[in-house]
Amino acid sequence: MGRNSVGGAGGSTPAKDSGTDRNRVLIIAASPINRIVISRSIERLYLKATAVGPEGALEALAAVRPMMVIVDEGRQGESLEALYQDLALRRQNTGERLPRVVLIVEPSRQKEATTYGGVVDAVLAKPITLEAIHPVVERLAREGGS
Repeated sequence: MGRNSVGGAGGSTPAKDSGTDRNRVLIIAASPINRIVISRSIERLYLKATAVGPEGALEALAAVRPMMVIVDEGRQGESLEALYQDLALRRQNTGERLPRVVLIVEPSRQKEATTYGGVVDAVLAKPITLEAIHPVVERLAREGGS
């Protein structure tokens, strides 16, 4: 698969009827360092990254309308219940089940995290590496683009 296969060389393409930006990925992480690291990984796939902390997640989700959301749950265990509810509603309202959702958790929580009621498409254990995140993002971007 070529580097242009995910984000492409052109501008953003909205999904039909959903207003979803097909090249936009929203990254939600409490750690500013994790936001930067994940954003740079996403940008290497020629996708546009927007990174926010958990406190700005709902507002950013409404404003950005991404095709994918990557949530780094962090060690603080911040409550993201409202975010997951909003994501579930958005996915129900689009026939394409967008946005796709990737959850990043501590290794000890990986099995537990797969039970978020069908909202999460993929769960990755920390530490996040390019080798771990790229294939998952590429697969979900292709599925979201079809």
